[in-house]
Amino acid sequence: MKQSNLLGLLAGRRAIVTGASRGIGAAIATRLAASGAKVTINYHRNRNGADDVVREIRQNGGDALAVQADVSDVESSAELVSRASAAFGTPDVIVLNADAGGFVPSPVAEVSPDDYETRLTSELRLASVPVQAVLPMMKGLGRGSIIAVSSALCRYPVPGFSLISVSKASLEAYMRSLAVEVGPDGIRANVVEASMTETDNTEAIPKEQKRALVETIPFAGWGALKTSQELSRSSLLTLRSSSTERLSLLMADRSCSKQ
Repeated sequence: MKQSNLLGLLAGRRAIVTGASRGIGAAIATRLAASGAKVTINYHRNRNGADDVVREIRQNGGDALAVQADVSDVESSAELVSRASAAFGTPDVIVLNADAGGFVPSPVAEVSPDDYETRLTSELRLASVPVQAVLPMMKGLGRGSIIAVSSALCRYPVPGFSLISVSKASLEAYMRSLAVEVGPDGIRANVVEASMTETDNTEAIPKEQKRALVETIPFAGWGALKTSQELSRSSLLTLRSSSTERLSLLMADRSCSKQ
């Protein structure tokens, strides 16, 4: 889809994007804004990055607001939703992109049970806490879209990345359960699966390891590293879907769905 064709596609929509101060989150936020949505840019620590995203959106004629919040915290997430609502009206889109960070590739034999527990807890809190904060409002509207950014590594694991594989598998299990429960309320729950996406978070991964990851994952762009902008296009596709009964899994620009 050409950028020139996006204007007005999401006019009247009000979106929150968690972890949107850089990388994938920033790309998704700017694409939603370019499509007409009013976007709340959530950040945890990177205030300058969030302000840059807001500035870019406004310079291109969009409307955005930066809000600091630790979305793993109940009170902080409630405040995020409250400020987004006060600025733009009741949110009807939330993109769950916030990540714990600090990942270092390690063999399974070197990953402790505590490492798994910490990562799993963080992954699920970063999704479930903001969802619980916004869900009552979406139910009141009778519509809404909840999109989680996952990783194809949860279905196609590679050596050294078990923490990502396991935590993202738990995220997708959560989203499947969510989709079943909120579908009758007119709310969609979708997952966008990233393959190896070029962001500042992946700069430290050696090129040879990136190439091995890309070649391991089917349909990951025919052996090409994906960009944040390409992934953001998949997020937009989930908002154009009319399905409320299925959890759609989009891997980069190749899509499939699961019951």
